[in-house]
Amino acid sequence: LQLSESDKLHLASLEEGHPDNAAASLAGGLVIGLHEEDETHIVRVAEADIDVVAVIPFYEVLTRDARDVLPKELPYRHAVKASAVSNLLVAAIMSNDWALAGKMMRKDILHQPYRAMLVPELSKVEHAAEMKGAYGTALSGAGP
Repeated sequence: LQLSESDKLHLASLEEGHPDNAAASLAGGLVIGLHEEDETHIVRVAEADIDVVAVIPFYEVLTRDARDVLPKELPYRHAVKASAVSNLLVAAIMSNDWALAGKMMRKDILHQPYRAMLVPELSKVEHAAEMKGAYGTALSGAGP
């Protein structure tokens, strides 16, 4: 097919509705992206000097369920705050300021407060991670 990396990313993102998985697969490492119908953009974080630990439950959380618990709308002031938190999280990651990144992870108001009910052990994992000196925790998966 002779597709460019950009074309592969865009086609995969069209299929999934977001660039999260395709971008990491194509670019490797930590990527931040935006997908729109006509184009997809990503930035690869050149050097993320951090170790990551994954904790995986023994059950599946269905993508449909994880999306269904999210609110359909957010008040404008919440959207502004969520944008600022996300912006500062990205800036902290890009500058290897992991303490600030962890602080911003705890301020998420877009998905984790709603999806936490689907993973009852999440609060125990967060507590154990904090006790072991982790900068932060995040509930992963299910896309936007």
